[in-house]
Amino acid sequence: MKLEGKRDFLNFIEEKKKQQNFKYVDLAQELNISRSYLSHILSGVKEMSLNRFFYTCDFLGYEVILKKKSCTARQQKEEE
Repeated sequence: MKLEGKRDFLNFIEEKKKQQNFKYVDLAQELNISRSYLSHILSGVKEMSLNRFFYTCDFLGYEVILKKKSCTARQQKEEE
């Protein structure tokens, strides 16, 4: 599974919440973050930092994909 951003990560957490016998404590331990931080993220009080996102994905063994926005660059012509 590939997580392509924080939104996919939050969807991953939402899927975990739907599982039977869901407990914040277990999920927080699985994600290696505190239960209160997880609660704040899910309630929208805090937004997960990019560093924490990378760390947690790496901890879980997920690949993080960064996409570069397409852009065009022209080389300026040298004046003679």
